[in-house]
Amino acid sequence: SSFLNETSSTKLRQRVLSGYAVEEIVEIPERSKLFDGVNQATCILTCGRRAPKKTLRVRPGVDIGHLGGDGAITIDLDQLELMTGGRMEVPLLRSPDLEWALLASLRHIPPFRGDDRFPPVGEISVGNVDETIDRAFVSDAPTGDLFVKGIHLQEYAVDLRPDGPSPRWVRKEAFLEKRPAAARAIGAPRLIGRNTRNKASSRRLKFAPLPAGYLCGNSIKQIVVTDPNIDPLYLMALLNSSVLNWHFEVFCSQNNVRNYRIEALPVPRASTQVQEAFAGIARLIMDA
Repeated sequence: SSFLNETSSTKLRQRVLSGYAVEEIVEIPERSKLFDGVNQATCILTCGRRAPKKTLRVRPGVDIGHLGGDGAITIDLDQLELMTGGRMEVPLLRSPDLEWALLASLRHIPPFRGDDRFPPVGEISVGNVDETIDRAFVSDAPTGDLFVKGIHLQEYAVDLRPDGPSPRWVRKEAFLEKRPAAARAIGAPRLIGRNTRNKASSRRLKFAPLPAGYLCGNSIKQIVVTDPNIDPLYLMALLNSSVLNWHFEVFCSQNNVRNYRIEALPVPRASTQVQEAFAGIARLIMDA
């Protein structure tokens, strides 16, 4: 449900949690198939018109057949306000004591989007070719310019074989005539990942390096590193790490990989030596 932690629901969350006595929030993930024939994440909110409570009871990941079960966690609302900068995003914790302490530690690391001490790490966008609106520019027949979409992406690697999965080609020159602004987006090397990935997937942040010049479909999330002090391979290693995948999942209750969710990820502004160590591991994985 977007109510739990989407930006579009921030004002509603603030209003409800600060103005009413919220008894419980039950999170029902998409995999529970609450509605026949429809896959939709849902939450059940129980509240009363009384003075707000100091804590929030949440039952995450509840299956439809166990709505009355246990597994609840309790979140201090003052701490939640501090943790989320007032946005009141509800974290979907499984081991509250351990995970809350980890969130508290990571809160002191500057986010991807930057803060008063550090600039943003980079610019995040979606692939320029809309696979529905711009489908006339995508081709199964060779055009001389490869097309990159989600099916061509793996963790640490992009399939750039001419005989890779179709659609494999794009009419690049014609597309750039129609959308000249895309030339800037593809003019620099990028890190690319999936723009949408099922919430039930074990790991949803899977990024790989892509050289300049390739057009991507809108199933791709692309990042151009703009901070000269950040090694792109270091950033890729972080984005593919278990810690950042966990942080992403804690605050994401739906399938889309939103830009602001990546912008909220903690990215240590590490020394050159530390970044080189991470980048070296990334290279070993790519060369394996």
